[in-house]
Amino acid sequence: RASKIIAVSQTTKQEIVDHFSIPPEKITVTHEGVDEQVKSQKPLIESPYFLYVGNAYPHKNLETLLRAFQQYTVHSTQYIVKLVLVGKDDFFYRRIKELVGNMKLDDSVIFFGQADDMQLDNLYAHAIALVFPSFMEGFGLPGLEAMACECPVVCSDIPIFHEIYGDATVYFNPKSPEDMISKFKAVMSDKTLQNHLIEKGKL
Repeated sequence: RASKIIAVSQTTKQEIVDHFSIPPEKITVTHEGVDEQVKSQKPLIESPYFLYVGNAYPHKNLETLLRAFQQYTVHSTQYIVKLVLVGKDDFFYRRIKELVGNMKLDDSVIFFGQADDMQLDNLYAHAIALVFPSFMEGFGLPGLEAMACECPVVCSDIPIFHEIYGDATVYFNPKSPEDMISKFKAVMSDKTLQNHLIEKGKL
């Protein structure tokens, strides 16, 4: 019954058309934006770390991320690297905590909980990269927030991320822990790639 519908992305617009048979001309796409923020100087996490920001719903694909990170830490003898998970402590995060315990990753995974704007800015600014392993998304605001803080982004090779991030990120197969690991290693070790992603993220 709405006279007009606003969608956050072309991908979301197409989902609305497909699922509800809404005429596409009734839907306008308006991308989300990021507030300008000031970087915090002292890092909240002292160890080098990859960062994930969001909830722990199944489509976020955190189980595959954990499997990849487990393999990565086993073979990464040069650096002691952490995985920091930022999100509200709910039923789904408690399941992930149990999985982390079963995988014996307690010393490698940090559950930060919810972060306020200043904390989040700090976490982005000092991370090796933001990891975004989702199977599906409607937009993907954390990636833009990370880019605004000059944090490289490594994410799933899915249409919505190509729409929003273009060539400003490194893509991996979200079903392949091995592919995730290869991209972790690339971003971790290649300073030229890091700088390239940071510069692309500013555009």
